Amino acid sequence: MGFVSLHDLAKKGRKSPGKGNMPIPAVAVTQAYYESREACILTVRISPEGMDSARLKKGDKVDVQYDPENNFWRVKLSVGGKGYAISGTAKSETGVVRFTHYEGMPLIAERQARKVRAFADEQTIQYGAGEVTFSLLQPEQDDSED
Repeated sequence: MGFVSLHDLAKKGRKSPGKGNMPIPAVAVTQAYYESREACILTVRISPEGMDSARLKKGDKVDVQYDPENNFWRVKLSVGGKGYAISGTAKSETGVVRFTHYEGMPLIAERQARKVRAFADEQTIQYGAGEVTFSLLQPEQDDSED
């Protein structure tokens, strides 16, 4: 008899085409709009390699900064413990910074776009002690279900 795992089949079926073997980007920014709360949430994900290169760890407080003139973003270790905490799941070393968008903050797409994701341009990423600076590639609409 040759049993086939239904769990494995379901797992393969859930993957989006072309994403199975795609390398993990160093930094990704997701923007999601929640109509029920009229809130826009931005999420910055930093790969484990990016976290190591920037010498960041979960629990660190960081400031997310934007340079509108050059269209660069920066996640920088906060001085004095103010800022957003880097979080993440126990099973993953990926760092996650999540915050609500307020007037005056930059967006990667129009405010009421349901879900949009942009990856860092690998050619522009710069690491320093306690910081990572990057520009984003063209944002993509994310049609996957939550």
